[in-house]
Amino acid sequence: MIEGKWYFSELPGAYIEFNGNTCTEHNGDGTGVTYSIKWVDDTHYDLTVTQADGLAALVFKPGDVMNVEVKELTKDYYRYYVTGKGSPQCIFVVRKKEYEGPVGTPC
Repeated sequence: MIEGKWYFSELPGAYIEFNGNTCTEHNGDGTGVTYSIKWVDDTHYDLTVTQADGLAALVFKPGDVMNVEVKELTKDYYRYYVTGKGSPQCIFVVRKKEYEGPVGTPC
């Protein structure tokens, strides 16, 4: 299970925070999306949108579901692949440290 705050590698000020069965994505501009988490197994979980605001509300609506596959998890970062509503269907990288510059092409 993933816990705590993880920073998006490609987006300064943006992070995702896991707290039990809730996940909140902060987009770095004061907007974001809150999800409920349902773990399928050790490397797969489903995110169901419970709230979205700002620009995120144009894409995500309560009840929308995204499926996540964790590709790699270390103490410093994890890589994951997302499919579902509003997702660009690519691999994202999030780190325990704040933005330090790009680490590669996000999609």
